Amino acid sequence: IQEKALKRILGKVDILVLNQEEASLLTDIPYKEEVEIFKKIDKLCPGIAIMTKGQKGVVVSDGEYLYRAGTPNTRVLDRTGAGDSFASGFVSGFIRSNGNIEYSIQLGSANASSCLKRLGAKEGILKQNEKFKKIKVEKELCYKNKFCSVKK
Repeated sequence: IQEKALKRILGKVDILVLNQEEASLLTDIPYKEEVEIFKKIDKLCPGIAIMTKGQKGVVVSDGEYLYRAGTPNTRVLDRTGAGDSFASGFVSGFIRSNGNIEYSIQLGSANASSCLKRLGAKEGILKQNEKFKKIKVEKELCYKNKFCSVKK
């Protein structure tokens, strides 16, 4: 896809979910350089940008704040579908909580964790209103530590 078309598409995205490799490929920045990745993604995408990091958790930017969370302590049976389970849990949480990013990260992480405990991509997905353990989410102002470009 051409860069101009990609910028036009990303400019209309509300929630962008990428894994480390995808974020690195999109930005042409090594995935370990999270600060630089989010600076670039925040310029391309006016919405929420999410980078999942597998066992190392997730980083989320809304352009004003940077959120970081680890993963729940989970015995892993199968990793199939864990990233998609996080994404669906995050979006569901975002809609149900009127945009509460911390809650959305917690629900996404719980959904992915539940998926990891079962075989296959769909077996462990949380049911609507199912109780789940909330993980700690750290929140920092982007501009304070120059993590991302402030959009607001």
